[in-house]
Amino acid sequence: MKEIMKHIEERFDALFTSNNKRNCDSVVNNIPVRVTEDMDKELSAEVTEEEIRKAVFSMGSLKAPGPDGLNGLFYQKHWEIIKKEVCAVVREFFRNGFLPEEISETIVVLIPKVKDPEELNQLRPISCCNFIYKIITRVIMLRLKGLLEDIVSPTQSAFVGGRLIQDNVVIVQEVYHSLNRKGRDGSENVAIKLDMNKAYDRLEWDFLEKVLKKFGFAEKWVDLVMKCVRSASYRVRVNGELSKKIKPQRGLRQGDPLSPYLLILAAEVFTILMQQAKEKGNITGLKIAPTAPAITHLLFTDDCIIFAKAKEEEIFQIITVLNEYTEASEQIINMNKSGLSFGSQVPIQTRVDIEDILGMKTWDMAGKYLGLPAIWGRSHNKALAWIEEKIMNKLEGWKERLLNQAGKETLIKSWAASGKERDIHWKKWDSITESKSEGGLGFKDLVKQNTAYLAKQAWRAFKNPNAIWVQILKSLYFPDGNFWTATGKKGASWVWRSILHGRELLRKCAKWSIGDGSKVSIWKDNWIAGRSSPLNTNSTDDSKVNDLIVNGEGWNKRKIESKFSQEICKEILSTPVSVMNKEDHLYWPWREDGNYSIRTGYYVARRVGQNSKYENLSTSEDKREIWKEKLRAGGGEDKEKRISKLGFLMWEIWKTRNNKLFQQQDVNPKWTICRVKALEAIYWKLTEKQHTQKTEGNRSKTNLVKWRPPLENWLKANVDATFRKDTGTGAIVVVIRDHKGRIILGFSGKIQATSSTVAEAQAVRQALIIVNNLQMGRTLIETDNLKLAQAIKSKTALGEAMAIIQDIQILMANLPEKGMTWTPRNGNRLAHAVAKAAEAETLQASWSTKPPTEI
Repeated sequence: MKEIMKHIEERFDALFTSNNKRNCDSVVNNIPVRVTEDMDKELSAEVTEEEIRKAVFSMGSLKAPGPDGLNGLFYQKHWEIIKKEVCAVVREFFRNGFLPEEISETIVVLIPKVKDPEELNQLRPISCCNFIYKIITRVIMLRLKGLLEDIVSPTQSAFVGGRLIQDNVVIVQEVYHSLNRKGRDGSENVAIKLDMNKAYDRLEWDFLEKVLKKFGFAEKWVDLVMKCVRSASYRVRVNGELSKKIKPQRGLRQGDPLSPYLLILAAEVFTILMQQAKEKGNITGLKIAPTAPAITHLLFTDDCIIFAKAKEEEIFQIITVLNEYTEASEQIINMNKSGLSFGSQVPIQTRVDIEDILGMKTWDMAGKYLGLPAIWGRSHNKALAWIEEKIMNKLEGWKERLLNQAGKETLIKSWAASGKERDIHWKKWDSITESKSEGGLGFKDLVKQNTAYLAKQAWRAFKNPNAIWVQILKSLYFPDGNFWTATGKKGASWVWRSILHGRELLRKCAKWSIGDGSKVSIWKDNWIAGRSSPLNTNSTDDSKVNDLIVNGEGWNKRKIESKFSQEICKEILSTPVSVMNKEDHLYWPWREDGNYSIRTGYYVARRVGQNSKYENLSTSEDKREIWKEKLRAGGGEDKEKRISKLGFLMWEIWKTRNNKLFQQQDVNPKWTICRVKALEAIYWKLTEKQHTQKTEGNRSKTNLVKWRPPLENWLKANVDATFRKDTGTGAIVVVIRDHKGRIILGFSGKIQATSSTVAEAQAVRQALIIVNNLQMGRTLIETDNLKLAQAIKSKTALGEAMAIIQDIQILMANLPEKGMTWTPRNGNRLAHAVAKAAEAETLQASWSTKPPTEI
């Protein structure tokens, strides 16, 4: 054991010892400044309690603890008790850089990479940091993460907001599909797959520090980051024992929330060197179609693939770039895990020459990239057979073990018959994939789950047209730019055909929010509120919705009434539309914010057959009525009494059952009912007084809420709306007052809408139009709709009201001094009363200084 421990200590000492002879200045000096002054202010701002709390609760509660033995669950469970001390430690670090040595201590655990490891390099070192330390680096990371998209190049898809691992997978699979096909662009190229050996552990600190400063990060912020990096000290756990303390001179802790982000900032230097080589004409990269972007390389953290012409002169230029980067950062390429893949048109002798130059072997195209096959081949089942084999091997061992709840559920899901053995289908799969609330077991239907994932990729393809992976797909399959008319033409990759499969779910279930109407077909697209499908998908009329809009005003009521039936007219006129000529947007009506999610996609995919007519379950009146009946059965004013009675009844039945089973006592059911009633009476007698006091207290607090005047020289526009679902009509009102409460202006009007939120949004938009048109200056908009106020302030969308909220954002931007606030209903009484009167049509459209006598 001592010899093993000594060997491990020596290996880690050597691994973490810096090479001080290198010079990285010539490489680092090429880095352009990308961090703006505003970014620096955001990174260096005073840390708030909410930020610290977010960091605490965004980390796994049951992950392995550090040397102090306290995991995330302790901090989350007792947050209200310990938050003051935790916040003090975090703030002290951000203010003065103070980081006690014991906080930064780390235990390294060695995790096997292979089944039976025999060498130390077959073990992955994972750093178990103290949770209090991870809170500090998590706060730094959360601030940095939001800025990375503007700092890190598009070729890096790891840990950057809006970029996913699938992006690189799509590109690589399209590239390999192109390399493998004769006559396709790219068939004369080579792909070089690189694996960096111990990328985290070998990164030099001076190189990282210089990189951060060259990018333009503030010196104080860089000092805080490097304080976290340099404060590391390790003890390696070997067979339950800890090694001596190891003080590193380089490397990042795997397990530290900040480490991946620092590594991709360091790896960005390689991207910069490749871009400069391309600009000089030294390397050309790969274009798999005439209009496709030329790709020189892709990165996922330290996982790299380089694309180049299969020519010796270009390979030598790539070697030059690699040497510059590895010498500066002290990264080393792992030749055993690196390899080459050649296009189908590259001659055999050229392949041999390039293998000799790089010292790498040809990588089998059937190999994996980021966990998935780089190329699928003819049999997709064969390409993914290893997944089934891996799962079945696990299940074989599980059958003889005691399993936890998750393990038992996984075992229950598995069913297999092999050879002559036949297993019994005890329950059909469709029934157990139903949700638990519907009587099933809530197991995932993998076919529908896959459809939901593919629809997510299709959604991202449409919403991110400038992403590299989308540009490549566009150049290959829809060069005209229309994603919705693209087809799976002959020779299309399986990736593209899979995305088209997911697109069908969006085509049936997503809706268009109308801006200027120029993108949306009147007949073939799903855009009308209240309708679950397009008007006529088989129509040859390609008229756009903008034919039905009057610029700056909204719907052309006269034209709509002349063209459609009364029912469709009502639906169109209720559909939200922009009056600022904004762009049309696709939204997902199954989520409040309008963004597609895999969870809601799975829910919809299970209920919508891919070849059946789409039925919008969320607006099905029949189903709504059924659910309302169910709610009435357990609702109403006596809901609490019914629930308590159920509890007492179950308790008494349980006791009666036990008496019968264990004491052989027969009890008349009437006595059980009597005891239930007695318990219920006692309970309500004890709680009635407390309930009455609580209700009166809440009522008095509510009554204390009043209208709050704005600051002097400011105006406040209170808005409200009414909405009747049965008619789809309502009224909006705007009341503008000064700091003394004097009415400056009022407006009221009838509207058509699809919900109360849409009606309220129309009221806010009308208030801003009035303020802008009359140039009223400093104005505060106040609504009693919390959801709407939050969406406007956070600049997020609400799916059904997206077009109106976009108008609101434009109008808000036009005001030099403005604000948006929320108030409870009692703080908005005047606007509410006016809205009620407007709905009854007892008010004129607008008035000033002297309000109508009705209010």
